Amino acid sequence: HYTRPPTAGETGRRYDLRVVVRDMLRKRADRIVIGEVRGPEALDMLLAMSAGTCGWSSCHGHSSQDVLSRLCIFALLASENLSHQAIQHMVANAVEVVVMMGRCADGKLRVVAVDEVVGMAEGRFDVLPIFRLKEETGSMPDGSACRSYSWQQLNASRFSPAVEESFCETAGGQHGQGGPTAEAEVVSPLARATELARNRATRAVEEGREAEAKRLAGLVERLEALR
Repeated sequence: HYTRPPTAGETGRRYDLRVVVRDMLRKRADRIVIGEVRGPEALDMLLAMSAGTCGWSSCHGHSSQDVLSRLCIFALLASENLSHQAIQHMVANAVEVVVMMGRCADGKLRVVAVDEVVGMAEGRFDVLPIFRLKEETGSMPDGSACRSYSWQQLNASRFSPAVEESFCETAGGQHGQGGPTAEAEVVSPLARATELARNRATRAVEEGREAEAKRLAGLVERLEALR
């Protein structure tokens, strides 16, 4: 379902995101996925999730605490009769996990942190760090940069080991004796150039550009010989 503004000459209601969420609840949806929350629709989403509806959404923030605080502000925009404390307890009860994504040094967008929302403590959200993505930088014999990424489990969560194992596998991880690790890769300019040339050669073959495909295939061979 998509939102839409009122058309010219239309006197009916505008089909905004709050109306979309309510319509999904009336249709007894098993799961509700909202692309991004940035306004009063946060209140309807929190009410649905507090009532047992499984839901996901995205929100901008620098940390888990920042995201939860922004959700409170968005929910307060929907009504002036709600207290900030009531909204905080609603967010703490509705949100279970905050998954943070960030841009790493190699330019790729990765999951960098997973936090569990435990509840409230002294007027603040009690957030338990579960996983953190650790980035390490080294050097190859040819002088190129080598970056490796590993998952670090900081605390044991209330989720079952099967859920944690599934998360690590989805993130591209491997389990070892030191806990779940993920995505150890070597990033070098030569390797990136080889992969780019190979992808372009494959695309040229699919599109029937034989001369360009032959030229790119020769380039891939020369790059692989240099590696």
